[in-house]
Amino acid sequence: MIEIKGQWEQVLTMDDCLRVISYHLGLEFANKVQELAAVPDRREMADLLSELRCALGDADTAINNLDEIVNCGYGGQG
Repeated sequence: MIEIKGQWEQVLTMDDCLRVISYHLGLEFANKVQELAAVPDRREMADLLSELRCALGDADTAINNLDEIVNCGYGGQG
């Protein structure tokens, strides 16, 4: 429980926090707090992880290709 302006509020979750913020400071401010504090859900995290793995795979392929060019002299005179 927290006390705000002499009124006790039970705040256990983010929704509780947003409710209290909305009540005392306004819905627009509560929405901004929610936007800034947003944590991706599991599906969003899985999508981001998949994208990261693809990007790392692409980078690894590029590094290997460059390594072959440098070390094997493909088309170059070394």
